[in-house]
Formats: sequence, C-alpha cells, structure tokens
Amino acid sequence: MRIPPRTLLVAWAGLATVVAGLLWWQAASDPDVQLAGTRDVVLDAGSRALVELSTIAAADADAGLDRWERAATGPLLDQLREQREQNLAAVRAAGTTRSVRLLRAAVTEVDLARGTARVIAALEVTENAAAPSRTRLDGQLVETPDGWKVAAVEAVGVSTGQDR
Repeated sequence: MRIPPRTLLVAWAGLATVVAGLLWWQAASDPDVQLAGTRDVVLDAGSRALVELSTIAAADADAGLDRWERAATGPLLDQLREQREQNLAAVRAAGTTRSVRLLRAAVTEVDLARGTARVIAALEVTENAAAPSRTRLDGQLVETPDGWKVAAVEAVGVSTGQDR
C-alpha cells in the first residue's frame, strides 16, 4: 500500500502544527519567561518613575507635582499629597529647575507573588544650570491596576560631577 505524497505532506504539516503549538504553550507558561517579561516592564516603569520623581521646574511646579503623584503609590503618594503645598512653595520660592537624565538602571529584585520589585538607578541631575551631579536611587515598586509605581525611594549615594 502506497500513501500518496499529498497525504504525507498534510500529515507532516498537521504534526508540525501540533508540535509548534505545544512548544509555544510550554514557553508561554514558563515562569522564567514570565519573570523576564515582568523584569523588562519593571525596569522601564521604575526608570521612568525615578526620573519623573526627581524632575521639577518652578515655572510648571503644579504639573510637576502632579507627575510626581502619578508616579507614586502607597506611603510615598500619601507623603507627596500631604506635603504638596510645602513642596510647591519651596520650589517656587527657590525658583528651582531640576532636569534629570537616566544614566543606568537595573532591577535588583522582583516578587511576582507579592507584586513588588526594586529598581536602582544612576541619574545625572542638573539644577538651576549648575554643573551636573550624580545621584543613585533605590526605588521600591508595587504593581497597581495602573501599572508599576514607586512606593518608596531612597538616595543610596550622591556625588558631585567631579568623580566621573
């Protein structure tokens, strides 16, 4: 009994489709793949949020503080809201303009079950046209319905522009 080539071709194509589907399903449900994807999202969100939380301009202080609040959650958001008027007055009185450039960032931990992560970032900060300085921040992030947001931030090292 001879099987027609066309039938063999259809059978091989069907088998290849099943194998490809099984491999795709296995990769999609692999916890390491999920963790890697989450790390990428956390790195992007955390980096942007830490830059946002460090940037302000007296001429646009209200909008700047709104951006701070959008980047924050939990205790940090509570603190920003509580101190909003003080921060607004201080920025306007000093005429502060602070621009920030992200130099490097890394995710140091992710806990998928708890929806928490940490991001460290090295930033170049220029305030009121002074020489840039470098700051290193450690941000604790929490996954919210609106994405990853900073719940706490701490400066872990500050230097002048002299140590490059």
